[in-house]
Amino acid sequence: FRSNSKDLKQDFANVEKCTEIIRIPFEAKPNETVRISMNVLEDYNIRITCRTESGKVSVKSTSDKISELV
Repeated sequence: FRSNSKDLKQDFANVEKCTEIIRIPFEAKPNETVRISMNVLEDYNIRITCRTESGKVSVKSTSDKISELV
């Protein structure tokens, strides 16, 4: 979920106080094994790394522009 403000004291466990769900797509072949890691950064953004078994690595972050994520 993405909050509707940058107030760090916000109650993020309360879904009603958030504005949207971010679905970040990654590409992989059907039935290909992938390894996903999610890291919460100091600025509270989340960096997601997707590694496919074929060696392709994609990194996206909740701080990226929405147009770059989808």
